[in-house]
Amino acid sequence: MFQYKHYALVFAVIATYSFAPAIAENYKTVWDSAYNLVRKNDNSSAIDILNKGIKENPKNGDLYYLRGALFADKEKYQDAISDQSKSIELGKKKNLVAAAYLNKARCEFTLKQNDDANKDYRKLLDIEPDLAIAHFEYATFLFRTSKGDEAVQHIEKSKKLEKIGSIKKRDTEINKLLKIADTGKYAKRATDALQVNEIDKAISILNDGIKMTPNNDELKKLLEMAKAKKKN
Repeated sequence: MFQYKHYALVFAVIATYSFAPAIAENYKTVWDSAYNLVRKNDNSSAIDILNKGIKENPKNGDLYYLRGALFADKEKYQDAISDQSKSIELGKKKNLVAAAYLNKARCEFTLKQNDDANKDYRKLLDIEPDLAIAHFEYATFLFRTSKGDEAVQHIEKSKKLEKIGSIKKRDTEINKLLKIADTGKYAKRATDALQVNEIDKAISILNDGIKMTPNNDELKKLLEMAKAKKKN
């Protein structure tokens, strides 16, 4: 669920912030050459160009950012984290540093480095508190690490920001996450009812929750437990 290619963030961030024209002219040729290859799905050649560009311009954070995004797409997550860290260290443009934190956090989560991922999502939001995709991505991370209540706050923030045009066309994904949040509420309400022996109420709550998310194993297990308790 909610899988995105990491290098797609290159295009998303360029479209949102238009930082590419701000790259110094002596680096821009490398960036443009690599970027054009990415658009042709020739990521390996793009990485080769960036390797050479970084060797010649080791203080340019933009090139580390783009190479790190491509490493992530090739599932070389530790290399991607190293490049995004270097991009953050050398970055001079707030929007590009924010994008590097986003890519870095996603890689860390993939490697189950959840504490580091959480810190980097928070740093991203410190830099760009009104960026809808940042709140959406952090909410997704929070859901996957069982922090549903906090996740809902960021989903609502993301949805609000979308309405003012920060990011478009994510309503479907946001609504899916909100349904997951609602599912967690159903589970809690049903569990609370079972604890006070209100079994019929718990069964009713769980049936409603399963209607919303029919493939939710957690609610199904709770429903089986409630029915078994009723029989006893």
